[in-house]
Amino acid sequence: MLQDSCCKKIVLVAVVFLLCLPRLSAAAGCAATEPDASGVQGAPLAYGPRWFGSTHLAALLPAKGKWTGNGPENHYKGKFWWWREGFDAKIEPFPQLEVSAHLRDDPVVTAQVSRAASSSNSKWNAMLVIMRFPEHGCWQVSGQYDGEELIFMLSVGQEPPKSNDSWPQIRD
Repeated sequence: MLQDSCCKKIVLVAVVFLLCLPRLSAAAGCAATEPDASGVQGAPLAYGPRWFGSTHLAALLPAKGKWTGNGPENHYKGKFWWWREGFDAKIEPFPQLEVSAHLRDDPVVTAQVSRAASSSNSKWNAMLVIMRFPEHGCWQVSGQYDGEELIFMLSVGQEPPKSNDSWPQIRD
């Protein structure tokens, strides 16, 4: 009887631990994908060498793979740019780009991703989606376009708040 009670307690502790594990490991760190310093050959230069992928499909990654978007109060919402050699925004204003994202340790938690749109100017053409991450953590992002797939990891979270102490105080 005593042994039975101990086993139940051990199982209960193990279940609680396993339920908390995704949040603990997300906080423990994320091997976020960083763009290659050389960038992607042919990608729009307006954003420098922060492109990751190939001429078949590339994504513009944030510095050091750390995404803050518009902050936690806006679910880290922001524009996410994609590119492919030969893509023409005039021909394909709503490209068949499919983007999805899920929390690394809990695939049930997914990001909201808008329908893809395109943007261009005289020097470049690109695709974009709006992404909203419901919480901070380590996220796997996947994009598919014209038979190509690109997968990478993002560390989603808020940067430390900046102090206003350095601003001069206005006094009456």
